[in-house]
Amino acid sequence: MGDYKPTPEHACYVNEQILDFDHDAERSERYHLFARFALYQGVIRSWCLALRVVDTRTNRQQEVVRIDTCHGEIHRHLFRAGSEAETDRKLILDLRVGMQQDVDRIYAEEFDYLVDHWDEFVERWR
Repeated sequence: MGDYKPTPEHACYVNEQILDFDHDAERSERYHLFARFALYQGVIRSWCLALRVVDTRTNRQQEVVRIDTCHGEIHRHLFRAGSEAETDRKLILDLRVGMQQDVDRIYAEEFDYLVDHWDEFVERWR
């Protein structure tokens, strides 16, 4: 665990958004990407990306994959259908003081990767 401490959120511009990907009527599922970040002086200081499956009959959400900057590191949590417990956790980058530009850059990279490969994550999750 790194010693990186993001700028406190009360000093940042915080944005949350949801991008819908697809709807599978046969399975009554909708897939979306939840994106949240804290921006300070034009640089993203902390963030969370979560690919979720939503059952349109019950509106129940379940995470497929979550990538975030908690605990002084950037890491990925993988989940399986029917379980809220993570099945795998992968360290992407141990964060140190002064690595704000890395946090910002990797947000963009991971966002693009999830958008381009969301269907592969859903298949693995099943």
